[in-house]
Amino acid sequence: MIKPGQVVRFKATFRTYLGVLTTPTTATIKLLEPGGTEASYVYGTDPEVTLESVGVLVLREQLWTVGSWHCRAEGTGVVAAVDELDRAVEVSTSPFASAVPPVAP
Repeated sequence: MIKPGQVVRFKATFRTYLGVLTTPTTATIKLLEPGGTEASYVYGTDPEVTLESVGVLVLREQLWTVGSWHCRAEGTGVVAAVDELDRAVEVSTSPFASAVPPVAP
C-alpha cells in the first residue's frame, strides 16, 4: 500500500494496431485524484513525464491524498492509442504528522 508523500510511477505503453511499440507524436497522461480533480501532463512539456523506452512513457508523481488514484494516457499522431491502469493506486493513511503535504511558502 502506498503512503502519503510517496512518489509513484505510472507507466503507459503505446503500440500500433500491429503491436509494435511506438512513441506517439503527442501524449497526455491524466491523473484522477480521489476527490475527482483531474490533472493532465504532456510528454515533452511537463518534466513529470519521461520516455523510458520507445513507446513507454512514465509519469512520476508524489501522492498526498488518501484514496484511489486513476491514470489514463492518450496518444495521437504516429500512434493513436489509449492506455489505462488496470487497477487504481491506493494511498492509505499514515500515523505520522509529517505525512501531510508541505505548505508552500
